[in-house]
Amino acid sequence: MPLEKVPQTMVKTAFLFPGQGSFVPGILRDLADEGPVSETLRRADAVASGYGHGNIRSVLTDSRSPQQRAMTDAPSTLWLAIFTTSTALHAFLRAEGLRPDVLIGHSQGEIAALTAGGWLALEDGLRLLCEREAHLRAHSPRGGLLAVELGVRRTEGLIGMMGDATAAMAADNAPGQTVISGSEDSLATAQKVLAAMEVTSTRLRAPYPFHGPLLAGVTESFREVVDGVEFHLGHTPVFSPILGRPIASVDDARAVVRNHLVQPVWFRKAVFEVLADGVDRFVECGAKSILVDLARRTTPNSVDFLAPLTRRAAKADVHALFDASADAPVAPHDESAAGSVPETPAVPAAAEPETTPVALKANGRLPEADVLIDELRQIFAEQLGYPLDVLTDDVDLEADLGISSVKQIELFTIVLDRYNLATPPSDIRPGLFATLPDLATFLRRLDDDAAKAA
Repeated sequence: MPLEKVPQTMVKTAFLFPGQGSFVPGILRDLADEGPVSETLRRADAVASGYGHGNIRSVLTDSRSPQQRAMTDAPSTLWLAIFTTSTALHAFLRAEGLRPDVLIGHSQGEIAALTAGGWLALEDGLRLLCEREAHLRAHSPRGGLLAVELGVRRTEGLIGMMGDATAAMAADNAPGQTVISGSEDSLATAQKVLAAMEVTSTRLRAPYPFHGPLLAGVTESFREVVDGVEFHLGHTPVFSPILGRPIASVDDARAVVRNHLVQPVWFRKAVFEVLADGVDRFVECGAKSILVDLARRTTPNSVDFLAPLTRRAAKADVHALFDASADAPVAPHDESAAGSVPETPAVPAAAEPETTPVALKANGRLPEADVLIDELRQIFAEQLGYPLDVLTDDVDLEADLGISSVKQIELFTIVLDRYNLATPPSDIRPGLFATLPDLATFLRRLDDDAAKAA
């Protein structure tokens, strides 16, 4: 049975194609044997191997693949995996009967959106990413990205006040959520100013200063590659956050790819524009729910948000998600949940999880590893409403249970408070801990460091 149970004229759907951060190891494990997904993986591997990059199928189907943090030294494999996840999911959803009305990409997700919409061949999209990395590696100066909890006008004011030509607005993602691109020094200055203003900022794990003037040289060297690729009039409309309008021609499509490294991403404007055009459902066409969470912060109560791959999902899981969306009224928008990932439990929640209090540390130290893991299991069951037997040592908190990064931060804070442990450096984030034993190992390291410093 096709996914689309509501007549297409009643639901206008936008597919969102994410960029950086949209990676979960083994995310396509349970969809890999579906024809469109398997074929996309095959074609991705053929291109990747030609450039000497890692096996994309393995990264996306083996749950033991490295976490994103461990792949920073191989950004091409990471970016190819993100692109392939999006294009494979799009091919699968179309084969199941869902036809999006408009496609929107964010940053490198614009290349995926153009590919999904028929403006680029799949192999050309993959090759562009491989060539892009080679040019970035050869020509990019040091720098990165800083996410800021400020609106666009205040962020632009901050950048102007800094008087640093390397700093620029990289993205306007949602009300009160922007990104700055810049050199290492400019981002450090911005962080100090924002801390004095008591404004939250987070250094993103971006290896390059995307969407800023520092990549002008890379853009120029990359131009010849882009101009050598054939673009086509697509079969599905694409709204470009870089252009700030729909792509209307082959020249538009080429301009987006040619300039996407230096031009800012106006994602909030894109969401507003497609809403005004009648879109009432957003679907994350990639791993996690990064873009639907941003769109949720911008949109009215009547809009539906779906993220099929917040965890590893099989065909039946995807059908169940869309069937529930078609059958049920749209849930009211909860402002308190803005920016969080909608939880998609892999198992029914237990009404009254059987937990016991966390044991006190002997002599002020954490218990042994097996005891600590059991205590963490009890804490997570209590907070999430999962049965204890679901929280096994090998279950992946994000990929198997769909526990969002926002929820993981909340749980991590609870654990630190329970054990009276100091907050670790800001570059340590819960996404590093795929399983409860991983978390236990890190907590014991924190405890050891504290004991040595005492």
